[in-house]
Amino acid sequence: MLQYLADAAAADVTVAVLTFSTTVKRILDFTRISHENLSEITRILERIRAQDSTNIEAALKEADLALVEYGAKNPDTKLYHIQLTDGEVTDGEKDHDRLAELVNPDYTNIFVGFGKYHDDRPLSKLSENPRNDYRFIDKLEFSKVVYGEILYNILYHRYDEVEIEVHGAQIYNWRTNQWGSRLMLSNIPYDCERMFQLRADATSDPPSSVEAFVWTTPSQMHGGPSKIYCYPELMDIESNDREARDLPRY
Repeated sequence: MLQYLADAAAADVTVAVLTFSTTVKRILDFTRISHENLSEITRILERIRAQDSTNIEAALKEADLALVEYGAKNPDTKLYHIQLTDGEVTDGEKDHDRLAELVNPDYTNIFVGFGKYHDDRPLSKLSENPRNDYRFIDKLEFSKVVYGEILYNILYHRYDEVEIEVHGAQIYNWRTNQWGSRLMLSNIPYDCERMFQLRADATSDPPSSVEAFVWTTPSQMHGGPSKIYCYPELMDIESNDREARDLPRY
């Protein structure tokens, strides 16, 4: 991750690193990553060890304090907070709703759950704001993929927000595990391809048409509609009746 930032010569990225257990320590103050300081920063990070309890409340408060202070001194800077944890709160505030109130909506918060058996419930709650994100690393060797995508979205940022409105169907919101007519996305980079799940009433006769409208911030793309083509109808070859499409396992 740091090597990637150092190699990105055009990127003006400043990083601070905080570790947290029962308490929070700022082991690296805000520093611009370069080839000159990469080795020293790497040595600092290699000394991190897991210990004591997990106080996510303290981590959120201290990270917010650091980012707000830095943002006040650097008003033109886009701020990001990336937090890696197993998600299991063992110290401090444990109520997920109260912890979510500590997440500052003025910048992007990205929560990364580590370990196959990490507690996803608090991290899902903390990332409910469309501006935030929740990622999962089940094995250490896959961490490069996850952090690589996070960095790509940051360095090649294009849209702050994208809103999709669907007519004639519902679109799935993976953050809230709900279906609805609208979906808000955030931090969309250049050359980004996303796939979405839609569901429609397969029993309507005639079948309803499905259209999607898209709005972006900054406003570079508006409205629509864009025609969405559905799978062909499933027909009973004997009765010639249309059958309901039930494809949940896919």
